[in-house]
Amino acid sequence: MEKSTTHLNYDERNDILYIYKDGSVKGNLVVGNIILDVTSKGNVIGIEIHNVTQMFENFTKDILRSASCAQLTVLKKRDTLTISFSIAAPQQPRQEAAVVIPTLTPSRAKER
Repeated sequence: MEKSTTHLNYDERNDILYIYKDGSVKGNLVVGNIILDVTSKGNVIGIEIHNVTQMFENFTKDILRSASCAQLTVLKKRDTLTISFSIAAPQQPRQEAAVVIPTLTPSRAKER
């Protein structure tokens, strides 16, 4: 299995954190302050979080400014996507967070 590199960018002025893996983005899924980058096979390869320091108190601007590496993990379950991510900054403990996003399966879509 090929391991893909995870990158991160932080826009301090707009308080936006972007964590992404190498790959070709086919589309986006917007859920509140979160934008997910999705491949043509439906795999999430990026997450953009607006107002990140308000959503996740452990992600301070000081840590985000100096962050040097990140991890992004996506777990697909029947009715949810769990997106876990972490960042590391020099002389700081690794900061971790996760978001759980409900998904519509064909059976749940019919209920609506």
